[in-house]
Amino acid sequence: MDVIEEVIRKKSSVKTKNWRKAHKQIKALLEQKFDFSQVYEETFKHYEEKNKLYLEIYCISSLDQYSKLKLELDIDIQTEDLVGNVNIASTATLITTYPEDTPFRKSLFYFALRSMWDKIYYGWARAKFRDFAKQLSNDVNEQLIEFLSTVK
Repeated sequence: MDVIEEVIRKKSSVKTKNWRKAHKQIKALLEQKFDFSQVYEETFKHYEEKNKLYLEIYCISSLDQYSKLKLELDIDIQTEDLVGNVNIASTATLITTYPEDTPFRKSLFYFALRSMWDKIYYGWARAKFRDFAKQLSNDVNEQLIEFLSTVK
C-alpha cells in the first residue's frame, strides 16, 4: 500500500552562458551538495532543429523505513549558441510504502488498522517530512539557479 502526497511545485527561470557545460554538471551538483540516496537522469531529449533541450532528473531521499522523498526536476533549455534560457519545474512528492508481504498485511482489517495508525501516529512524522521536503525543494531550486547563472 502506497500513500503518495505531492508536497510542493515550483517553477523558476534563469539564463546561463554555457548550457553544454551546465548540463554536464547538474547531476554532479545534486549528488555532491545534497544528501540524496539516488540521482538519475530519467529523460534527455535534444531537439537541435528547435534549439531545445529537455531533461528530467529524479532525486530520491530515504526518510525512514517507510517513507522517501522524490524530487522531480523538469528542465527545459532554449538554446542559442552556448547561451541558454533555462526553465526549471520541480515537484516534491512524499511516498510512504507499507509492506504487503503476508496475507494478513493484504487483509481489509490490516488496512483499517494501518489507516488509523497513519492518521494518529505516523501523520505527525509525515508532517515533519512535508516541512523537510518544502525546505529541500527550495534549497535545490536556489542552488540550481545560482549554479546556472554563474556557469561560463
